[in-house]
Amino acid sequence: VDSIIENREAMIAFFLIKTRCPQTAEDLYQDLLIKALKCGDRYTEIKRSFIYQMARSILIDKCRKDGRRPLEFCDLNELSNIATEPSLPTITESDVREALKKVDLTRDEKECASLHLLEEMTCDDIASLKSKPRSTIGGWILKAKKRLASYLS
Repeated sequence: VDSIIENREAMIAFFLIKTRCPQTAEDLYQDLLIKALKCGDRYTEIKRSFIYQMARSILIDKCRKDGRRPLEFCDLNELSNIATEPSLPTITESDVREALKKVDLTRDEKECASLHLLEEMTCDDIASLKSKPRSTIGGWILKAKKRLASYLS
């Protein structure tokens, strides 16, 4: 619990980026704290990466409860952080499709990026579809996102 309290600002910032709502971010942080308290002394020293795993789990649970998808799976604007800069134009699906044609990516990287960004599939779904490890799919998507963000900015 001490680790979560020490990382309060980082956790609220994480939730704020994902939800874009200060009240919801604060509520999710409280949910995270309650979840940690329920664990009791089971975890004497929680690593920061484990706290983020717990936070992500709480965020996904909230989205499921509200009948929405987590923003990280479906918000195209996160490619270049345009959502935080309202004066810039919004990235559309057609922008991403066009960028996928022009950016230098392997066939697998393009296919995985397209499935993830345009078809809103998770890494796990794509890994099952392509019979590849999740980490491989995640790497391909990350590389594609970086190149697409560079191209679109």
